Amino acid sequence: MVRATIQAAAAAVVATNSLRTPSAGNRRLLVVAAFVIAILAVYEPIRTSRKERRDARARVKHSKVLSALGAALSQIEEVTALSASEIGLQAFVIETKGWNRKKVLVRLARLRLAEMQPPSEIEWAEGKGVIGECWRVRRYHDFNFDELHSDQQAWDEGKWAALPESVTMRMSWTEFEQVRGRYGVIGAFPIVHAETSKLLGILAVDGGPGNYDNLTSGPVRKACASAAARIADLFTE
Repeated sequence: MVRATIQAAAAAVVATNSLRTPSAGNRRLLVVAAFVIAILAVYEPIRTSRKERRDARARVKHSKVLSALGAALSQIEEVTALSASEIGLQAFVIETKGWNRKKVLVRLARLRLAEMQPPSEIEWAEGKGVIGECWRVRRYHDFNFDELHSDQQAWDEGKWAALPESVTMRMSWTEFEQVRGRYGVIGAFPIVHAETSKLLGILAVDGGPGNYDNLTSGPVRKACASAAARIADLFTE
C-alpha cells in the first residue's frame, strides 16, 4: 500500500513537471506530491523495521509456547500409559479481528508428533466447541467424544440440526464435518494473566478414542495447568 502510494505520487510529480508552463494548481500538486514522497520514503523503512521486530518477537513467543507444551507432553507421558504420538497439545490466544471487533481464538502453537490432518479452519469463538466453552465458563472444561452416538459417522445435516446444543457445542454442520472422528477426548484449560486475572487464551489437550480417563486425570490436568501458567507469563515479559 505504501509503495503504491509512493509510485502514484512520483507519477504525479513526473506528469506535472513535464508541463512546460505548469499552472498554479499544477505547481501546488507538484509540491504536495513531492512532500508525500519525502514523508513516505522516511516512513517505509520505519514500518518495515517495526514489522521485522514484531515478527521476531512472535517467533520467540512461538518457540517458548512450544517449549511449555513440550514440557507438558513429557509429564503426561510419565503419568499415563500413552506415548507422545497419542497426545495432542495446542495453545490459543484471544484476539480481536475484523471491522466488527469480534473476539476469536487464534492458534499460537500446536504440538502433535503423530501424522494427522492439518488443523481445522474453524474460527473458534466464545461458547463454540470445547475450547470455546472453556472460554465461556472461564474454567477447565472437557468432553468425552466416546459418549456420542456410535453412528455419528452416518449423521447428516438434518440429524445434526436436531441434536441438543450440549452435543453440537454451537458448531455448524460444516464445522462438525471438519472435526468428526478426529478426537476421543478434548480437555481445555484457561490461560489467565497472573496479575490481572484476565483470560488470555486456552490450552487444549486431546487424544483418540478410549483415552478420556487417561487425559482427564488429576496429574494430566496439573501438567496442563502448569503449561498454561507458563504461557500466561509470556504476556507479562
